[in-house]
Amino acid sequence: MNRTYPSVFTTQEAAQHGVSRRVLKRNNNINQHSQGLRFVGNPDVALIAEKICELTEDIGISHHTAAKVHGLRIPNYLEKKHEISVLKTHGKWSTKRQGGVGYRTKKLLDDETQPFGSAYITTVERTIFDLAQYLTPYQLIQVVDGAINSHAHGY
Repeated sequence: MNRTYPSVFTTQEAAQHGVSRRVLKRNNNINQHSQGLRFVGNPDVALIAEKICELTEDIGISHHTAAKVHGLRIPNYLEKKHEISVLKTHGKWSTKRQGGVGYRTKKLLDDETQPFGSAYITTVERTIFDLAQYLTPYQLIQVVDGAINSHAHGY
C-alpha cells in the first residue's frame, strides 16, 4: 500500500496516527522546524507558515514570508531566510517560536489582510509597507517595480 504523508505536520498529528516522539527524533528524514512542528524534504514556505498559524492563535503571515508567498521579488538574503515572519495585532505575545520572527502592530485595517488557510496574510501593499522598514531605498524600488511590472529576467 502506497501512503502519502503531508510534508509539514505537527507532533500532535503524528501522535494521532500512532507515531511517537521517539520515532520522530530517530528518523533522519524528519526535520524539526520548531517546537511541535516537523517537516519532510524541502516544503514550500507557505505550508510551514500555515502550520505555524494553526499552532498559535491570532497570528498572521507577514514581512518577508508574506513576500515569498505573494511571489514578490525580494533580495536574496531575505529569499534565503528560513525563519517565518508572523504578525500579531492584539493580545499578549507569548510565543517565542524557534524558526519564527514575531512582529506586533497596534492597528491593522481589514483591507490590509486576506484569508490564508485558517489564518490571514498581509496584502501585497501592506507587505511592501512592512518590508520598507528594513530595505534600502534601492531594494525597495526593486520590490515595488517587481510588484507592478513583470520582467522576464528578474529586476
